[in-house]
Amino acid sequence: MVYLPYTVRAIGHKAFFGCDKLDTVVFASYTSPILEEEFDPTYYECFENFPATGELGTYKDYHGNEVTIEGIGLVPYYMWNVTDGLYFTVYYGASFIDYVGYVEDKITMVKPINGEGYDSFVMSQYFDLSIEGAAAADDVTLEAIEAIKAIPKQVTYDDRAYVEAARAAYNKIATTVQQSLVTNYPDLIAAEQRITALTPGDESTDTESGDNAENNEGKKNSENWIGIVLFGLVTVVAPIAAVIISTVKKKKQKKDVE
Repeated sequence: MVYLPYTVRAIGHKAFFGCDKLDTVVFASYTSPILEEEFDPTYYECFENFPATGELGTYKDYHGNEVTIEGIGLVPYYMWNVTDGLYFTVYYGASFIDYVGYVEDKITMVKPINGEGYDSFVMSQYFDLSIEGAAAADDVTLEAIEAIKAIPKQVTYDDRAYVEAARAAYNKIATTVQQSLVTNYPDLIAAEQRITALTPGDESTDTESGDNAENNEGKKNSENWIGIVLFGLVTVVAPIAAVIISTVKKKKQKKDVE
């Protein structure tokens, strides 16, 4: 068995040729990798990639020069759809085990449940059984993953553009299934929290001003309470003091008279 990660975009000719024990290929990419030249006609239009050995005639290039066609030496091979010497939609070589059109023992494919391109004709030449596996990250999700990876490990306030770009990329993801495939999403959350903590501005000043205002208000309230208490004391004590003073004066006058 071989596991092909989502980063694989194409599988070259004869990549697994002769690997007779290979019976299962697991694909992790949302779009099926390119096999042969089905999706890239320039591969054979350039007349430089014929798999046979030896000289295969000549052709004239764009400048009118005659160029000899030489095979790249992959023999034997089976070119199953070449007719009358016209090289149109030619499929040759092979990506897995045998030759295209002459696959004796087809193998099993495990494809993403949401994958695209895995039901193509060329794929059917190699695989006789297709099993749906886990969902694969699409291009939008992959962009978000890469954007988060681009955030520096030691985030500074100057790195906020990376964080903002990563958040914007993540917000483009349409489904929760795709969002769940962003395994580095916690890195984005941590980076955002770090940027918030490092952001200069009026928050600290406002907080400080608020603290000062609160302290001043508390001081003012304390002073008011002190004033109230003192006023209360004066209100209560003054009459008592007046009575005491009056009594003392009366006693003194009486003594003086005696």
